[in-house]
Amino acid sequence: MTSLTDLSKLSGYSKATVSRALSGNGYVSPEARTIIQDLANELDYTPNAIAQELAVGTTKNIGVVLP
Repeated sequence: MTSLTDLSKLSGYSKATVSRALSGNGYVSPEARTIIQDLANELDYTPNAIAQELAVGTTKNIGVVLP
């Protein structure tokens, strides 16, 4: 599984720039955005949903306990 750190090392951009390019938040030059998105598509990058939920502090899971 490809991580944000892997994309950062392979693209030559910082993790912050890679994160902004993939999320669409904040400014990233069009050239950098294209390079990072092409690399992410090539390596089949998918965001880690569990890590995102931990960072936000909430999950969208409901636990059910049955006897």
